[in-house]
Amino acid sequence: MTKTNTMNKRFTRKLRRSLRKTLLADIDCFRQLKNATVQETKDGPAIYIDRGASVLAVGHLDTVLFNKNYSINGDRILNCPQLDDRLGVWVILYLLPILYPDFRFDILLCDSEEVGLSTGQHYPIDKQYNWGFEFDRAGTDSVVYDYQSEHWVNEIKTFSDVGIGAFSDISYLEHLGCKFVNVGVGYHNQHSPNCYADLNETLFMVDSFAQWGIASQDTHFPHQKTAKQSSWIAEDYFCKWCQDYCDDEQLLCIDCQRELLELSWPSSNDYLKDDEIDDFGFDNLDMMIRKDG
Repeated sequence: MTKTNTMNKRFTRKLRRSLRKTLLADIDCFRQLKNATVQETKDGPAIYIDRGASVLAVGHLDTVLFNKNYSINGDRILNCPQLDDRLGVWVILYLLPILYPDFRFDILLCDSEEVGLSTGQHYPIDKQYNWGFEFDRAGTDSVVYDYQSEHWVNEIKTFSDVGIGAFSDISYLEHLGCKFVNVGVGYHNQHSPNCYADLNETLFMVDSFAQWGIASQDTHFPHQKTAKQSSWIAEDYFCKWCQDYCDDEQLLCIDCQRELLELSWPSSNDYLKDDEIDDFGFDNLDMMIRKDG
């Protein structure tokens, strides 16, 4: 798939500022989104916005590492480990609503995805969705996890290559009775200080997905959860981080468990509050979820 260099022309000042805020903000800032309701859990909040749509967008706010001094070089964001998954959160909060206002979706923002305890599973959603999506995939392909079916995969192939993945927030949402897909959002080297994103790849995937999404938003893709070894496992056991095989039913392989113990996880003191973000280099920008009607 050819990725054209068009991001600079469409990356407006408003989008740049909203991206910066999304990358820097403390999780508590997202509780203030318009029309948001919050489910408190022992693993953090689940933040839900019902916009009267038939499609559900999902993202996670927690990160493995955090660097407030990331840099931007042209169309690339460099040394920004919180791109996983703050870049995907930005896509669903800002980029899609601005570029594709005819694409309607509700929003579920989760915590603790990076330790396999996505809080999205605890939010008591009581509506039937047609399908759902997440932008929490490295690179430019997409994965469907346990939502695999020939028909669903063929649908995804109309806008993206389909790869193999291990786990994300949507892995916990099979009980909603519809198909989900995790779409590549253009970040690379996730879970490391060298994480970067190519915003041309981001825009390419958003454009490709949105065109299909608008045409398909009124189509129901049903899903029935089947008895499997685990919600994040397809036919074998995979490590959530490196996607290598695990010896038994566990989130991480032994090597990644050792690496996990050596990481300095970001605390609530590492992220920035609204007033701190303002001091850090740009004006306050209210979260701009578009009110319908």
